[in-house]
Amino acid sequence: FSFISFFSYLFFFFFRLGEEELQTKQYPSTPDIKLLLPIVVNGHPVNWIESKAMFGDDQSVTCHVQEQCFNYHSLYGPGLVIYWFGFIEDQNRHRGKGILIRDTFPLASEIERMQKPD
Repeated sequence: FSFISFFSYLFFFFFRLGEEELQTKQYPSTPDIKLLLPIVVNGHPVNWIESKAMFGDDQSVTCHVQEQCFNYHSLYGPGLVIYWFGFIEDQNRHRGKGILIRDTFPLASEIERMQKPD
């Protein structure tokens, strides 16, 4: 069961482009999920989601954020990174820079869907 399948199964009502689709369309940098319609997680706008099957220690998060996430932010706007094995809480200092870090997928009650423009 992949992250994309999990996301699609639980939140099928969100339109999304997967990493393979983004590469096919020749996007220069590809998060795991690029949402076609942004969501808001606890007041934080999310245009893309990156999934990391690791613990987010200081060195790995700093490196990952600088090498990947700031690039995603400049291309797609604010986003969400999920470190499935936890992370050092201080790492959420990047939230003010448009990158939210969590260790779980947001609950449905934490997500606000943006409306599709008419």
